[in-house]
Amino acid sequence: MKRVAIIGIVLASALGLGVIVGCIGLIVHVVHVLNSSDDFGSSKLAGEWTAKLRAYTDLDDARAKDPRVQGAKLPNGEWVFGYCNDSHGKLPGHGGGTVVVRDSRGEVRVFFGHVCGDDYLQSYCNHSDSLDVFYKNLSEMLVEQPSK
Repeated sequence: MKRVAIIGIVLASALGLGVIVGCIGLIVHVVHVLNSSDDFGSSKLAGEWTAKLRAYTDLDDARAKDPRVQGAKLPNGEWVFGYCNDSHGKLPGHGGGTVVVRDSRGEVRVFFGHVCGDDYLQSYCNHSDSLDVFYKNLSEMLVEQPSK
């Protein structure tokens, strides 16, 4: 009888240890996925955002219709606004690394690359004196996609 009890305790301990190891493995996997990055951008998402941005007349109109719009009126009077999708915490294929902007020149431009943070685009807008500076700085970090 003691032998059966000891075997039962050993099996229960092994099972408990297996559950603990499995949980730790799952936690490590989830942390890895959340800390990985999706820098490839999404042509599909860029197309959707391009259509939305073209429907807005200017920055004020865009912000009134969608609070997710990021942008700024630049010191020289030009303006730029758009959308970005953070590269971090996204599963591959969910559009991480996508930036689409519309400007006061009437252009809509698409960029793919490493987008660090939900306010990535706003940060570039806030630190640009003109559209030329904005696009120069953005192009140093991201790759502009051909217009369609």
